[in-house]
Amino acid sequence: MESFVVKASDLTGPKGCVRECMMYTDCNAVNFDMTRSYCELLDVVLSDDETINNSNEVYFSNISDWTKDEDACWPNNCPPKTRCIVGYGNLNICIPFETPCDNNLCKNDAVCINSVKDYSCRCLPGFYGQYCELTPCSSGPCKNDGTCTFSGPVYTCTCKPGYYGNICQFTPCHVGPCVNNGTCSVSGSTYSCACPLGYYGTDCEFSPCHVGPCENDGTCSVSGSTYSCACTLGYYGTDCEFTPCHEGPCENNGICSVSGSTYSCACTLGYYGTDCELKACNKNTCQNGGTCTATGGSNYECACPFGWYTSTCNKHACEDEPCANGGTCEPTGGSDYICVCQTGWFGKTCDRETVKVFGRENDISCGPAEGRLRVQWIGAPESLIRNEMKSKIPKNCKAKTA
Repeated sequence: MESFVVKASDLTGPKGCVRECMMYTDCNAVNFDMTRSYCELLDVVLSDDETINNSNEVYFSNISDWTKDEDACWPNNCPPKTRCIVGYGNLNICIPFETPCDNNLCKNDAVCINSVKDYSCRCLPGFYGQYCELTPCSSGPCKNDGTCTFSGPVYTCTCKPGYYGNICQFTPCHVGPCVNNGTCSVSGSTYSCACPLGYYGTDCEFSPCHVGPCENDGTCSVSGSTYSCACTLGYYGTDCEFTPCHEGPCENNGICSVSGSTYSCACTLGYYGTDCELKACNKNTCQNGGTCTATGGSNYECACPFGWYTSTCNKHACEDEPCANGGTCEPTGGSDYICVCQTGWFGKTCDRETVKVFGRENDISCGPAEGRLRVQWIGAPESLIRNEMKSKIPKNCKAKTA
């Protein structure tokens, strides 16, 4: 066989694997092992007169005259991992057929490509790596236990219920549905919120203040699992439900209204006081049978019986006994009165005496309403009377002749 190995020029050709040399007669052996001095493909030892002078030289064995015949060595078949070849001069030889690809580690239906002392793996679409052992799913791109599948170089994640996104990176909790510091957890295809103390609702969106328990503009704040109300001025109670008017301080149908932190009462007619507790007309207001009429607030008027007067009817027109000399007092309305005088007396209070003068019988009458003196003439002339009674008879009294 040594004579079949010849020095090549540069005809290395593209076909360099043993398998292809078995299939194609124009295949050239390539890549001689410079250290071991044998041809990689044909395992043919160089002849004694052939030397390799240069590491850049390439050698080959031309097997263009070989024939493809699997039974050429029959009946003496070649041992395992060899191939029977009809060589030059019709000599039958068994060529070793061990290649690096015999024990290759190529995965996923990759094609093994022999090269000098080694091999490479030609991956199908979608596989990569030294042995085509890797796929687009090898790095585990799908999160949250999503299932990765690929088609060529592209992978797809099939997410578990409740997860979404191109790599299943999002959960129902991704958008933070739980408010008020609620804790979100995935539950199947949905989520649930564990709410802090005092909050409730699907998203913990409700607090004890949600229903607006604080009345009358009170301000609600969460306090643990409950709430507290900061009441506006004048209001009190757990929910600010009470006002200064709550207990009904206004008596006698008075109307209560809040005024700042206190209250005021609008009293009905006839009542007064802070709580309308006082009555303008009570049984002792108008005395002596007077009739009381309320006029507003603490004010009132008394309609007094005949003969009585003052704001409370506590004085009688005749109670001071104004009529002298046995005169009789008779009320005439309000504080007014008249005196019915005894004989011989006259005047408003019967304090003037009737004068008798002897002489000609004439009367000089001065009416009591004018405060005049009544003089009875007894047989005396007027001139005499005037001279004698000058100091007693008013000048405006006129004589009345009988």
